[in-house]
Amino acid sequence: MIGWSDGGFSYKSSLASGLQPWGHYRAWTENKDVLVMFLTDNMFNIVPKHDIPDDALEELRSLLDKAGIRRAGKKATR
Repeated sequence: MIGWSDGGFSYKSSLASGLQPWGHYRAWTENKDVLVMFLTDNMFNIVPKHDIPDDALEELRSLLDKAGIRRAGKKATR
C-alpha cells in the first residue's frame, strides 16, 4: 500500500512500513507507466500509475512541486 499527504510519501507492506518526508527526495520523473521519486541516485520509490486515478496523480505531482523537488531532466530554477 502507498499513500501521500502534506507530510510525505508513506508505504506499507508485510515486511516494512514508513513515511519519507518530502524533504528527503531530491528529484522525480515519470513515464506513461510509473512515477519515480529519487532519494539518491540508486534509492527511489516507484508509484505504478495503472490503478491510480488521474486526480490523485495530479495531487502527488502538486505535492512534489510544492516541496520544491525538481523534476529529473529539467534544470533547477533556483
